[in-house]
Amino acid sequence: MKTFFKSLSRQMMLTGFLVFLAMAMMGQDCETYYPTSEGALLELTNYDRKDKVSGRTVQKITNVSQTGNGLTMDMEIEMYDDKDEFIGKSEVSMRCEAGVFYLDMEQFLSPETMEAYKEMDVTVTSEDLPVPSELAVGKKLDDGSVTVKIANEGMQIMTMTTTIKNREVVGQETVTTPAGSFDCYKIAYDIETATIMKISMKGVDWFAKGVGTVKSESYNKKDKLLGYSLLTKFEK
Repeated sequence: MKTFFKSLSRQMMLTGFLVFLAMAMMGQDCETYYPTSEGALLELTNYDRKDKVSGRTVQKITNVSQTGNGLTMDMEIEMYDDKDEFIGKSEVSMRCEAGVFYLDMEQFLSPETMEAYKEMDVTVTSEDLPVPSELAVGKKLDDGSVTVKIANEGMQIMTMTTTIKNREVVGQETVTTPAGSFDCYKIAYDIETATIMKISMKGVDWFAKGVGTVKSESYNKKDKLLGYSLLTKFEK
């Protein structure tokens, strides 16, 4: 069970918590902070609190479609461990409808986590994470959550809910990484995972218009740094 928590938390951190790839809208049109060209690629390298590489993710935009009232985007995410060996991949769908951006929280479940329970009955439900049309320092953002229920031969084994909450835009900063310098919004949030016990973490993300996640940090409940991610490659 400890491995389950670690896997889910790592997936959420490695992907830089894509919940913060917010969109700025003009009327009913969506202008994304993420690249909107098919084939655009981002590499995020992950480090532990001692600055040792702990893995990386490669994110690629595979499809962008205009809809009657907005935009949809599909992204493929490949994950590698600290030895740069392939772990698995997942897909993330994002959408903007009638001027509101949504991210499906279900997509944060890592392939290795779900693989461990592939022989069991797994039910996943989620509440999409909305992003307001305008961002500003001091702006508070709504919560999002994903619940996993695991059963075996009709017997309920575990229910786990992970919630991203207390999201707030806390600043605007210029962040420099191996991929360049970027003007970013800084968003702080809490992560709570509840099952037979409750695990709490904190996070901070920096993202830039037309780029996506540039930097991400995670902390324990005592504000001790656990690890961080940096954008190390960006191709439009």
